[in-house]
Amino acid sequence: MHIKIENPTQSVVFSARDSAASGEYYDLPRGQLALYLRKRPGRESDNEDSVGVQLLENGDCVFTVADGMGGAQGGARASGIVVKTLHASLSRSKKQDAGCREEILDAFETANRKILKLGIGAGSTVATVELSGNQLRPFHAGDSQILLVGQRGKQKLLTVSHSPVGYGVEAGLIDAVDAIDHEERHLISNHVGSADMRIEIGSPVSMARRDTLLIASDGLFDNVHVAELRQLIRKGSLETVCADLVALLTSRMAGEDQAEPSKPDDAGFILYRRSL
Repeated sequence: MHIKIENPTQSVVFSARDSAASGEYYDLPRGQLALYLRKRPGRESDNEDSVGVQLLENGDCVFTVADGMGGAQGGARASGIVVKTLHASLSRSKKQDAGCREEILDAFETANRKILKLGIGAGSTVATVELSGNQLRPFHAGDSQILLVGQRGKQKLLTVSHSPVGYGVEAGLIDAVDAIDHEERHLISNHVGSADMRIEIGSPVSMARRDTLLIASDGLFDNVHVAELRQLIRKGSLETVCADLVALLTSRMAGEDQAEPSKPDDAGFILYRRSL
């Protein structure tokens, strides 16, 4: 499905129960957008990943991917709470000036309280990008990651997973290629739904015309190397990029190449390419 969005107050929110099996495509006022959600192969319960996109009246965009934890039902509820609470917070805001950092942080604090109140041990990672003009600011907790790549493949941003392995890679103690198969890859040290949750806020990064932004849960990053992602998303139509990414992810999860990682999991991602 391909939809053109012209009204800056429109928003798209996929809850954990929704599915965009072949991708959803949108033409936004300043760029193109692709959304994707899939359940783990063979999974009968709800998808634990959620994605959301919101366009604000001042022209800003907010993109979010959340990956739930705590069992099938608990994980789906947790990630849905994160995305929907953020949507509600931004919808209530009447700010006309650039920037919605306060609303984003308030939403995560509220979502954290809601998930803790469930009392079922649920939690969710979150990766959110606020795009104001050509300035991108990342927010994240956990191992859902944000990658920004230039048209020639230059990596302009990659968030660090809040995990022992993520910190090891950042410190140069673990090779990035080896990290994807590390036995402690699944461990994380921070998430929404934790008494000591913290949201890491990155510095603003300029997003040039034709740069491509990828926000994804570990269902993608655990199956496809970052170096592969850089090359795959940097050029070509966004529809082609999304289709190729889905095909590679499907192949990896099916274990078609035993020399490559294969970790069947729920997966959700957002692709955005700036055109203006």
